[in-house]
Amino acid sequence: MPSEPGTAVPLPDDVGDLVALVDTDPVRAVAELDVVLTEAVGPDRDRLDGLEGEERTRVAHLLLLRARAGHFRRDLAAHEDTAAALQLLDAEEEPLLAAQALNMHAISSGYLGDLHAQLRCLDRGLEALLRAEGPEATRLRSVMRHNLAVALYDLGDARGALGLLADARREARVLGHPRQQEWVLMSSVAAASFLLRGYEGQAPLQGEERERLLADIGRWTEEAAVAADRAVQVGEGLANRRGASWCLARHAQLTGDLETALAHARAAVSLVGTLGEVDVLARARALLAEILMDLGRLDEAESILVEATEATDRLGSVTSVMVWHMLAVCRERRGDLRGALAAMRRYVTAVTASRDMQVHNTASVNAARLRREEVERERDTWRRTSEHERRAARVDPLTGIENRRAFTDAMVEHAQAGTRLALAIIDLDHFKSVNDRFGHVVGDEVLVRVGAAMTAALPAPRGATPTPGIGLYRVGGEEFVLAFAVEGLDDPAVAAVVERVRTSVSAVDFSDIGVPVRDEYSGDLAVTASAGVAIGVPVDAASPAGDLLRAADRQLYTAKHKGRDRLVGP
Repeated sequence: MPSEPGTAVPLPDDVGDLVALVDTDPVRAVAELDVVLTEAVGPDRDRLDGLEGEERTRVAHLLLLRARAGHFRRDLAAHEDTAAALQLLDAEEEPLLAAQALNMHAISSGYLGDLHAQLRCLDRGLEALLRAEGPEATRLRSVMRHNLAVALYDLGDARGALGLLADARREARVLGHPRQQEWVLMSSVAAASFLLRGYEGQAPLQGEERERLLADIGRWTEEAAVAADRAVQVGEGLANRRGASWCLARHAQLTGDLETALAHARAAVSLVGTLGEVDVLARARALLAEILMDLGRLDEAESILVEATEATDRLGSVTSVMVWHMLAVCRERRGDLRGALAAMRRYVTAVTASRDMQVHNTASVNAARLRREEVERERDTWRRTSEHERRAARVDPLTGIENRRAFTDAMVEHAQAGTRLALAIIDLDHFKSVNDRFGHVVGDEVLVRVGAAMTAALPAPRGATPTPGIGLYRVGGEEFVLAFAVEGLDDPAVAAVVERVRTSVSAVDFSDIGVPVRDEYSGDLAVTASAGVAIGVPVDAASPAGDLLRAADRQLYTAKHKGRDRLVGP
């Protein structure tokens, strides 16, 4: 199961073309990035500590991009690049970039066999993402969840990996990045295959659970093929259907169609080989050899496995365990007991290293799981709190209607979109006298009820009256603004919308309010409203609704002058 470097690292404009080169020709990309980085920090990174401000961020971007290119070829220099980038980054100020660096450092730690560091980096990266928002943060969070599953799989916990991958599959579908979806599905097929085939002395699954999981693999394989085709169509970096070919080979093998499996496995090896992904290539070769062994073509299988060991021995014990065990089994079937014994000794060495690592990291795996759950809970709490704070800043606490800040933001959006609006100022008549004669407590209750009545009178955005983007805002003590798009509405229709909202004020019943009478005032409490409306397009400037507001205010003045309780305009 391959880890994902994650989202492409954005770059300054002067070297932005290197992003595409990393995904198409990583060897050339590394050479060109070497030149750029030498100019920036010197041949031995002697200027790294002296970088400040934007230059620090720029160099961190470049280091991560070179590390991304190195990851595809399993170049261990990528570990040094990600470590250097982490020295330059502040997780508080640049949480997304820091999380990206931690994710990539986790991958290179895995190459070195340090799964403890890998899990620690993923844990820190997820924590950094608590402070980041936006689609790239969401995608990176999904990528890191996938990489946690890969780490569990490499520790032999295929069931735990499948649990994490269920979430990763859902996220990949929602995010709509086909190459990422193909990769997650490939990992899902790999983890399920581990349970179905029974590796490293484990008994393969049987019965209903086997049938269910086999059906899941068939479905995931179909989805992976669709995602791979789409990735190629949209030109996502490194999209060449290698993951889907691997899934197709594994599914055909599990269902007994070995010749079809062999064709897909050869295709996967060829596709991976063109990109130089050493670890993925070793795993693809292992699958090809396994299928050849199922077909009884042991000589071919041994040749492929011997070639694979040359790469796996420098990629870490996890991959070595798989390849050396397969080679021992292959030689035993051929009757080469001496060769099988030699391979088994190498296998035992790899297993010992792997088991020691698993014992050392079991607590870390469990801690990472718990921390991941804590991070998710903290993230949800932070988002709810943040959303509540954002909404509180845009809502009038008394009436629950959006406030002047929300109105200004809406006008900026309408100005940018060039929306033609009707903008009406609705002002309560003689409201000062309500406060003077009945008290401010009653005045507040009047505002609450009037706000609710006007909100209830708003036409639905998709109702019979075409009033898209309609909004009601409290912009002053007793002053409200109604705004809506007027496309498809003539002046009488615009006036009808405003009049419906305005007259809802005079229909409010205040008879249940016990009011203290002041200044020997007698009579029922009643409130009316005057309104002025104007039509136009907000200007995208410091005060986008300024001209419209002034025009509506002139109409409101006319309404007041003519006796109040009326609408003037548009």
